[in-house]
Formats: sequence, structure tokens, C-alpha cells
Amino acid sequence: MFGLDRNIDLLEKLAISSEAARVRGNYAEGARLAREAADLAQQEGNSPVRAAMLRLLANQLLRIGDIEHAVTAAGEAADIEVAGGNAVGRAQSLTIQAMGYLDLGLAEEALQALAISLEIAQSLRDPELLFWSYNRIGNAKSHLGKFSESRDFLRRALPLSAGLGGEAKFCILNNLADNGANLAAQAHLEGNTAQMADAVEFGLRYVVDAIELARAASNPYREAISMGNFATLLAFSGDHPGAIQASTRSHAIAARNGYKSLELEAAFNLGRIAMLSGDAPNAASRLEGLIPDLIASNEAPLLLACHRLLSDIYQQSGQPDAALIHFKSYHRLESATRSTIAETRSRMVTTMTELGAALIEAERANLEIRLHQMQLAELETERQELLLRTSDLDRKAHEDDLTGLKNRRFALGALANRIAACPPDQSVFVAIADADHFKSINDRLGHTAGDEVLQKMAALLVDGVEPGDLVARLGGEEFLIAITGSAQSAVATCNRLVASVQHADWPGGLSVTISVGLARAAPHEPVNAVIGHADGALYRSKSGGRNRLTVDI
Repeated sequence: MFGLDRNIDLLEKLAISSEAARVRGNYAEGARLAREAADLAQQEGNSPVRAAMLRLLANQLLRIGDIEHAVTAAGEAADIEVAGGNAVGRAQSLTIQAMGYLDLGLAEEALQALAISLEIAQSLRDPELLFWSYNRIGNAKSHLGKFSESRDFLRRALPLSAGLGGEAKFCILNNLADNGANLAAQAHLEGNTAQMADAVEFGLRYVVDAIELARAASNPYREAISMGNFATLLAFSGDHPGAIQASTRSHAIAARNGYKSLELEAAFNLGRIAMLSGDAPNAASRLEGLIPDLIASNEAPLLLACHRLLSDIYQQSGQPDAALIHFKSYHRLESATRSTIAETRSRMVTTMTELGAALIEAERANLEIRLHQMQLAELETERQELLLRTSDLDRKAHEDDLTGLKNRRFALGALANRIAACPPDQSVFVAIADADHFKSINDRLGHTAGDEVLQKMAALLVDGVEPGDLVARLGGEEFLIAITGSAQSAVATCNRLVASVQHADWPGGLSVTISVGLARAAPHEPVNAVIGHADGALYRSKSGGRNRLTVDI
């Protein structure tokens, strides 16, 4: 008993110390302590505390750039909360996970997580959950370049921040300032001076208060990021000396505290300020010198912006050869970034699937132990209830609740088995089908209509394949089809699916289509690799006009 009490005391101390480190902006130390607390909670069998510590861990991993581990930790926390019936904890976990997805370029996954979080918040009428859901959806829209839509959600969040404390208030003020900075940058590229002035005025309305809150909390990370937004807004307002001072301050804070991403962003800002002030040679020199650090730190979005800006600078300076070099570098990197995102998506799908399966298996194992105990005690009623619950867990482990199809967890394992067992004279083909413009259906007709579309689409896909083929729902409006046979039969099947969806009788006169990417699995090829190929082909179908099949075999 003494040992148990000692562990509880240690767990509490670790949690308090981790949160204190987070508030100070010492995220590396905070993450270390949160991970230690999460591991101890697991040893103690304390799932609620483990979920809370995983959220604390994920929040801090995001700040130090360990994004994939942050997404995994938040995802595990969400799964634990689902098993424990804690809707609030699940929503909190999903909002943190969504931020990680955005940093990885997985905007669709982020919006799916946030849609669930918002649904929970609205059903509970919880102001704090609503605040974070609106706030994070605003972030997601910003990542997608939809800055006007982003502003709408951020404005919804602003009044909800009252009474939530300094951290929430800082977050929304800084995000509104960031929105103004992004809109100003976009308007500058488009040559729209009136819109740029409006965006600057909007951002400046919030950024000073954000900086004051950051300083009051003695949080260097918040000060560095809000000071960076201040620098951008001043630069586009024409106050170049003030912008240099603010950006230099942001750079110094970031460098001193090991916030590498913010340090590089401040360095980029100094180059952009030099360009805006008309000092093209200084701007080019700064940005050229920044490129090796951006490559070493794998800061692809900032590297894209750097190449684009250098191309513009050299073009305006009468150096077309140098401009062309950076123009080509920009487009090569943009293409590589799309491939990287597809690979990351496949990798994260596999990781989250394995994690979810492990959690279900752990709960199932606990139930089986209790079941054995009930059998020994001959308590038949409870034994039957446990049998039913175990059976339900088995079903949940491989079935999608909405469509009745196999789910992502089951599909990935089944696909690996198919590839391993495929006869030498045949091949396994993997198709990913995605509903076109599905978000507009939800927006116009509501989620109930969207669910009905997905259910009918699932039925059409099942009807359109051979009995031995596999159809599963990967998530959202995305489906996986595994076909064993010849390339000709796989292509014919996929074309048939595209046509059947297009010509189906949809409710309310809807026009619904799908885009499909098809890839061949090489013998013993890892599942995530072939899914990555199919995902890349799907992207080409989308960018090529939708309602079509693209083949990568």
C-alpha cells in the first residue's frame, strides 16, 4: 500500500512539474516529464490520468517540432477517452491532434478530427470546448489558405474566450493577428493595396494585447510568435524600422530558447522586410543564406516561400536566370512536398491503426480475464453480458459503424495478408476512392444527408466489385478497394465504380462523383508503400478534374 501511495504522489508531482514547464515555455523539459507521467500511469493501470498526460505530452511535442509523436500521443489519448466514455477528454485530445495533422500537411485529417470535436462541443454546449474547436478550425482554414473563412471561425471563438484564462485569450488574439498578417501577405502578392491595408489594420487591433499577455505570463514562446506577427504587420504597413526591431526581438527569443522553427521564421521575415523596404540585394543575401538551414531543418513550407520570394526579387532586379533557378526549385519542392504528404499520411494511418488495435486488444484481454473469473464463479448472467461485450469489441475492431464496411484497422491487416498470399500469376491492386466535393454536401444539406450519401456510396462500391474483393472505409469520404487479378480487370472494375456512382439516383437531385487512384502492389510490398502510390494517383485524379480514374501500375 505504501508503494502505491508513493507512486500516486510521484505521478502528481510529475504532472504538476510538466504543466509548470509548459507554462514557462520549457517544452522539452515539460514533454520529458509528461512522458514519464504517462508511462507511470500506464503501469498503475490509471487510464484517465494516462490520457491527460498524453494530451500534455502532445501539446508540448508540437512546440518542439516532434509532430508525428505528438499526433500519435493525442490519438492514443482520444482512443482511451472513447473507451472510458469521456466525451470532453476525447474532444480535447482531437483538437490537439488536429494541430499536429496541420503541421504535417494533413488538412483533411485535421478537419475530420475537428468536426468530431465540434460536434461533441455543440452537443454538450460546453463554452470551452466550443472555443477550442472554433479556434482550431480557424487555424485549419488558415493552413489551407482560406483566410476569410478562418477569420469567421476565429471571430466566433473570441467572445467565448472570456473567463477561460490568459492562455486562451492569448491564443485567440495571436491567431487573429496571424490572420491579418496572412491576409496582408496574400494581398501584397496580388497587388491589392486596399485589402492589404485593411488586413494590417485588423491584425494590429489584436497583436499588441497578445504580446502583453505573453510577457505577463513570462512565456518566451508566446512572445516570440506574437512578436513575429507584429513584425509582419509592421512590414506591410510600411514601418520597416519597427518591423526589423520586432523581428530581431522574435529571432533573439527563439534562438535563446531553442525554438528553431520560430527562429527560422524570424530570419525569413528579416529578408522579406528588406525586400519590402526596397533593399533587394540585402533581401536576396539574407534569403539565400537561409536556404541551407531551412533544408537542414526540413522546413518545407518556409523553404517554398523563400524560393518564391527569391524568384520575385531576382525577376524585379533584372536577373532572369537567377529568378528561373528559384522558380524551378519552388515547383520541384512543391511536387516533392505533395509526395511527402502522401507518404506521411500512409505512415500515420499505419501507426494510428496499430495503436487503436492495440488498445482494443488490451481491453479485450481484460474482458477475457474477467470472463474466465465469471465462469469459475458460475455467474451466468454477467458471463453472458461479458460475452456480448467481447463480441461487440471484436466487431468494432474491424467494422465501420456508419457504412457497415470493414474499417481501416481491419483493411490494412487484410491487405497485408492478401499481398503476402498472392499467387505468382496474379497481382493485388489497391484503389483509393474519394467522394468529390463532399464538404459542399455537408455544408449545404447537413451531416445527416452526407451520412446517407456515404452509406449509398458504400453499397454501390460493394455491388460493383467481385465477391472476393475487399471494400473498406478508410475514414471520412475515402474508401479502399483491394482487387486480386489482372491489371485489365482491376482497371475495368474501377472505371465501373466511377460510372456507377456518377449515374446513380442520388436523393434531392444531387450530383455525386468519385475520384479514384489505382496502384499495383509489388510482391511483399509494405502496405503503407502501396497505399502511398494509390494516394498519389488519387491526387492526380483530383487535380486532373475529378470524376475519373488515374492508374499507377
